[in-house]
Amino acid sequence: MTGTDYIASLGDLDRVDYIHRLVLSNSEKLPNPYAIPDHEWVLDMSKWPSIMLPDIHTYLIEKPRVYTKKNLHAYMSLDAYNYVLCGHVHEIKG
Repeated sequence: MTGTDYIASLGDLDRVDYIHRLVLSNSEKLPNPYAIPDHEWVLDMSKWPSIMLPDIHTYLIEKPRVYTKKNLHAYMSLDAYNYVLCGHVHEIKG
């Protein structure tokens, strides 16, 4: 599935939310990860940007989205948790 196909497959509200998530607070636009070819992904984690706990908190809690404090406490019911259990999330190998 290409990046354009993925975005087109989303419902209207999900599409707007997805595109909104690709814009940083400084208005810098991130590339659609589904449109990046496999050979362009950087697997060496030492080259990744630093992500600190406040960054994760801001992403998950402070911006309006489906993750609230209440449902994060019930993390076992979240899709992301179930993706890990079902084997859709794999270790990054560099």
